[in-house]
Amino acid sequence: MKKAQQLSINFLVKFILALVLFSLGLVLMWNIFHSSKDTLSISQQEFDKRIFALNCKPSETVCVGTNNLIISPGDNILIDIKVFNNNNDELYYDLDFSLMDETNNYVDDSDKALLLPNKYSDEAIGAKSSKDFDVMLKTSKHLPRGSYVVRILVSNNPSSTDDDVPKRIYVDVK
Repeated sequence: MKKAQQLSINFLVKFILALVLFSLGLVLMWNIFHSSKDTLSISQQEFDKRIFALNCKPSETVCVGTNNLIISPGDNILIDIKVFNNNNDELYYDLDFSLMDETNNYVDDSDKALLLPNKYSDEAIGAKSSKDFDVMLKTSKHLPRGSYVVRILVSNNPSSTDDDVPKRIYVDVK
């Protein structure tokens, strides 16, 4: 009888230890997978920043993250823009954004598409530095499918060779 009790106690101890180890294993796996999602999202953001930096040439005044976008009617897209001041003095920049269709007509109908904001005025950028700007392209379900151009005009930069030449982002609405 004593041996039977001892065997059942040994079984219970081993069973409890197995449950504790199994639980610890589950918690460990949960933490690994949960933290890997955070690491992956941080890595993706860092990756996007590095790709954005690769698209920028040192001589450019205006740099955009991408030159082509493919969207659907009703999508909202955030466009990243970086403006460089390569001068030795602080300068003030004006940025003007517009949306044009395939025939170079402005899309001014806010029921179809909207750029928010459509302008930045007197933005100070220090000497030999840059500043990031964001523009939201909001489209409605009523925006006809086709090709559009987001035109970005930066002015008030006397040292730039591409001053007042608009940067273009081509948008295909599928």
